[in-house]
Amino acid sequence: MKSLAAAFAFLALTGAVGACDLGSEGGTSDPGDSTTGTDEQPEPPPEPAPPPDDPGDPGEPGDPGDPGGDDDCTLQPPPPGRFPAPQTDVVPSVGTNTTFDVATWNIENFTVEDDTPRLVADLIASLALDFVAVQEVVDEDAFDELVERLPGYDGVLADIGAFHNLGFIYRADLATVTNPTVWFRDDRFGFPREPFGVTVTVNPCSDQSFDFVAITVHLKAGRGGEDADRRLAANLALEELTRELVETVDEDVLLLGDFNDRLTTNGGREVMEPWLDSPRYRMQTLAAEADDFYSFVPSRVFYDHIITTVGLDAETAGNVGFVAQLDRQYGQYVDRVSDHLPVVIRLPLPE
Repeated sequence: MKSLAAAFAFLALTGAVGACDLGSEGGTSDPGDSTTGTDEQPEPPPEPAPPPDDPGDPGEPGDPGDPGGDDDCTLQPPPPGRFPAPQTDVVPSVGTNTTFDVATWNIENFTVEDDTPRLVADLIASLALDFVAVQEVVDEDAFDELVERLPGYDGVLADIGAFHNLGFIYRADLATVTNPTVWFRDDRFGFPREPFGVTVTVNPCSDQSFDFVAITVHLKAGRGGEDADRRLAANLALEELTRELVETVDEDVLLLGDFNDRLTTNGGREVMEPWLDSPRYRMQTLAAEADDFYSFVPSRVFYDHIITTVGLDAETAGNVGFVAQLDRQYGQYVDRVSDHLPVVIRLPLPE
């Protein structure tokens, strides 16, 4: 693999990405709606791009450019929080001890109620998920509480200046997350909420480690013609970015999030065509949608997708995406948690 920090910085300088300053606060504006499409946001002020690393630098021991790490490599999960441990038996588990279990989950205007962080923590722990991309985070304090309620987990939020934020929650005893990056800050047409990406290294202290770039998205909502045009523009830009990442950063890229389009309708296929008609990608949710599963409960349609590059074929090992059917397993799920369901894919851990 190439030096990831240097390559991400190079993309930032070329205008493809913008650095994500995790120490600054995102602004707010009128809320976006997953079904109505009222998700416009004011354009945030531009941020300076960071200087690139030396492309010839092989990387410090333990950084993503050196997956094996050093002899003293240890993972340091956050210390225990002030909350009781989450329940682990409220729904059947979908994760296993032999897989790195990845999910995308639109957690709908998080939080729906004051108790939602506890409920979501119980569900993540019960599902046994290792890495979760979340969309529609409204309350940053509630996100921090959610992470703190999950012992051994850590989290990172984007700085995109939107009412609906994006983030990742992950097991810090199993993976590291580095290079947080926001893309397309200047493209308000395609991205009312800019994509957010990180580098994930699984088992970084082991000689059996593997890594990939994860990008989460929440594309334009709404069923109008302009809404579809904006989602198509976003998918075209994302596909071009993914090809650049494969060439300059890592051939293993995983995109996941709320694409707000179906794969089995003529209109949806037109919008998602950049992914469906290329041998470079695997649409990991196509089979589940074709089998009449759904991820958006009110309309019973499939909007939340997982896409992998062919470079991840070995890591997915033929596994495809599936839906955790929490609306059938957890009482008052839509009222108390979200109108979207988690969509999951398992990546087998090397033996």
